Amino acid sequence: MIIEQVVGRALEKDPDKRYQKIEELANDLKSIPEGILPEEIKVRLRKAKLLKRKRAILCAGVAGLLVILTVIALTLFTGRAEAMDSIAVLPMENLSGDPNQEYFSDGITDALINELAKISALRVISRTSVMRYKEVRKSLSEIARELNVDAVVEASVLTVGGKVQIRAQLIQVPAEQNLWAQSYEREISNILVLQSEVARAIAREIKVKLTPKEETLLASVRPVNPEAYEAYLKGMFYLNKFTLEGFEKGLAYLEQAIEKDPTNPLPYAGLAIGTSIAGHGLGFGLVPPGEAFPPAKEAALKALELDEMLAEAHTALALVKIYYEWDWTGAEKAFKRALELNPNIPEAHRHHAWYFVLIGRMDDAIAEMKLAQEVDPLTPIYTAELGWLYWEAKQYGKAIDEAQKSLELDPNFPVGLHVLGRVYAEKGMFEKAFAVLK
Repeated sequence: MIIEQVVGRALEKDPDKRYQKIEELANDLKSIPEGILPEEIKVRLRKAKLLKRKRAILCAGVAGLLVILTVIALTLFTGRAEAMDSIAVLPMENLSGDPNQEYFSDGITDALINELAKISALRVISRTSVMRYKEVRKSLSEIARELNVDAVVEASVLTVGGKVQIRAQLIQVPAEQNLWAQSYEREISNILVLQSEVARAIAREIKVKLTPKEETLLASVRPVNPEAYEAYLKGMFYLNKFTLEGFEKGLAYLEQAIEKDPTNPLPYAGLAIGTSIAGHGLGFGLVPPGEAFPPAKEAALKALELDEMLAEAHTALALVKIYYEWDWTGAEKAFKRALELNPNIPEAHRHHAWYFVLIGRMDDAIAEMKLAQEVDPLTPIYTAELGWLYWEAKQYGKAIDEAQKSLELDPNFPVGLHVLGRVYAEKGMFEKAFAVLK
């Protein structure tokens, strides 16, 4: 190996032909003995042996050359973004200073997560987990470690005079290296275009290869009615609070969004999901199933009529079929389509898992619930229900582990307590069972 070869490889135009590991560079530098240096350097070294002072100068020069070479290669090496397969979009900062505008910054955060979540090669942490970091002071490395991701997106949003301004930056962790930053400004009517542009820019920077279908999904955007879109964001903001008041306000705002723009499929999909949850166990009995699921189905079908590629609408349709119509074949078809369009919807994975329980495929059920847990690691329901599935499979040690993990996230989480108590009872640990179930 000679110096010219090392320099040539370090300066290759094609990143894949450069040094991929710093150890490779170090080994090549060590392999440059005096006997195979270029002729000019050999002559200078022979002359340097006769003159001590010149020899010292020459050695210093060669050492300097190697240092410079190392710095160049290190710069090229560390500046090259490796392909990443997991990312978290942190809650966007609301630059307006108005707390009443939080729905907008939260909504844009959620929308960007949904855009990135369409990329099958990327694990994207769901909004429920990332929202735990809103106004929380933690280092990016710590957040990334807790979420188990390779990179995070930090962004801020401001609306001024009918326009929305977003500044986003992509940071690789744990080195906290800023890979990309960009500012955008669009009319609110073109907010979907803006979200798509940001998502595609991030995908390019983290070197994720998009399939032709994903390219189409990310490019499929349309103008929106600003008032209707704001009502939609408010509706989803309140639905995501998972409270009685939140459901009531959220569904009302989604109805407003539909009234203002009946051609926009997003509020129909939101209404379908919200109404399905309201009629399901997580809806606190807000609406009886017979009153909730039929309009949920109607809203889902309307959303799909306007845009067949809305994964949320397929998810809502699957919930109707599995919990109300008992249509197993139709439910499986809807779940598969939803996860094909967006493989990062935790609720789709979660309820798909219970579909597998119903048809007796416990291993598949556990695998699906693990996928829900991976994209929403800080929400205790997925971890607790994974414990439930292990309990059903009589894998009691794993059931206890998962139930306890859910209680680390929320010490008073009822599903985690229920699972833990039932497993203790089955193992004959009655004192612990009584204490937990109380």
